[in-house]
Amino acid sequence: APDAAARRALLLEASALAETRVNDLGRAIESARAIVAETGDDPEVLAVLDRLYVRANNQAALADVLQRELDLSPGGDDEAANTLKFRLATLRQETNDVPGAVRLLREILSVSPDHEGARGALEHLLRDPEWRAEAARILQPVYEHRGDWEALVRTLEILVVDEEDVAERVTLLRRIGVVHAQGLGDARRSMEAFGRAFRENPTDLEVVEQLIDEGRTGADLVDGITVDTTPTARAIPLAPGPHFVRLRNPAYAPEDREVQVTADGTVWVDVDLQRAEAPRAE
Repeated sequence: APDAAARRALLLEASALAETRVNDLGRAIESARAIVAETGDDPEVLAVLDRLYVRANNQAALADVLQRELDLSPGGDDEAANTLKFRLATLRQETNDVPGAVRLLREILSVSPDHEGARGALEHLLRDPEWRAEAARILQPVYEHRGDWEALVRTLEILVVDEEDVAERVTLLRRIGVVHAQGLGDARRSMEAFGRAFRENPTDLEVVEQLIDEGRTGADLVDGITVDTTPTARAIPLAPGPHFVRLRNPAYAPEDREVQVTADGTVWVDVDLQRAEAPRAE
């Protein structure tokens, strides 16, 4: 045992001398690898090899060492493990191993949803047609945790486009409607999302009930321009003369009215919209 320990120390010294005195990375790596070959993986020696492979720009060997360092990392130290995982994920992306990178990024965010590097790497993949849906699935709970509602809506919209099942699309659109209403306080965009869900499946009672419970009949259009949602909380100022008004709601047939506005008068438009007929299946 003393001989083995002495040899280990001698090889470590030889590796350090080769690296710092003669700048011979090849010999430095050879000495460090000899220790691993004789005694097995050792955190101190793996850290030396990590540094040397970074300097030598040997990505394949570095990836192998990072994985072995990760295997030896102590349990419960999420920060240390995440540092290694993020470095390895970055290396995987640089070598076009996107599946390996995504797996590591998912693991990081599952325990550390505030990890900016992992979140940023996945947000970059949102621009990749092949990986944007998977990235969106991983980022969805991250944005919920952060209360980043606009970003959450963007990921949900990506999943709507990717989803082939109508029922799942309706579920996603309902979720978008809730986020707009409760997270962003945007009643108009909430109604638009529920309207899209209704058009996907007019027989979904939860969607219909949500449209009714919102207590609004959709968009007020005056002369072809959206000006408010109804019932309006304010008078809509208009120039004197004739105006065309259309009331819309995704669950109801639109209703058109022509009104005559005077300079000193108020015109009230009171309409009971009629439920739209569900489209027939092809």
